[in-house]
Amino acid sequence: MSDVNSVTLSGRLTKDPELRQTKSGAHVASFRLANNLAKKTNFFDVSLWGRSAETLSQYGGKGSWISVTGRLEQEEWEDREGNKRTSYRISTENFNFLGGSKTSGEEGAEGAKGAEGSVATGADTQKLEDSGVPF
Repeated sequence: MSDVNSVTLSGRLTKDPELRQTKSGAHVASFRLANNLAKKTNFFDVSLWGRSAETLSQYGGKGSWISVTGRLEQEEWEDREGNKRTSYRISTENFNFLGGSKTSGEEGAEGAKGAEGSVATGADTQKLEDSGVPF
């Protein structure tokens, strides 16, 4: 039996995604997702790969409500003082818009599709409480 490494989160982008290209030509968008749960906001670093990275950079921006499903990756390094440091990042190739887009500015994100072509619209979306979200 093999181990499972799967993470599913929803939240809002804390700023516009940073799109870059690797030496091999692959696109990757880096961003932080604010997940507001039970009066506590958690922040998660996410790397989104491929065509999805381009789509999110084009249609998503600060405050966009999205969901991601990916895997948790751990990085270890030593800082300048020689202390061991650890960070965690969610790596994924898929996301879905759950609310308004950067270009439409409306609930529903009509015209903006996630990696799998699914978009939550109208009655499928829920209003989030903005209290506790730092933007």
